[in-house]
Amino acid sequence: MQLGDQSRNGDEARCKLLAQRISVIEEATHHENEAVHCRQFEDMIVAVQDDREPLVNGEESLKVSKLILAMYESARTNTPVSL
Repeated sequence: MQLGDQSRNGDEARCKLLAQRISVIEEATHHENEAVHCRQFEDMIVAVQDDREPLVNGEESLKVSKLILAMYESARTNTPVSL
């Protein structure tokens, strides 16, 4: 094995380790997002039962949806999008 081979093998090992770490982070993020959505659904149910406004109401949800759609449109067209 030559010096260049060792360097390449080291790079491959670091890349594999990085990919594993990214996978773990993505998995944790996915579970956290699920937990957030579950808490929102639970709050909505309790809000209906208690006859109160939910913590995240329809107006706020619509604002977030419009923002996300604008981000996708801006990325697709590579131009700024006004809200």
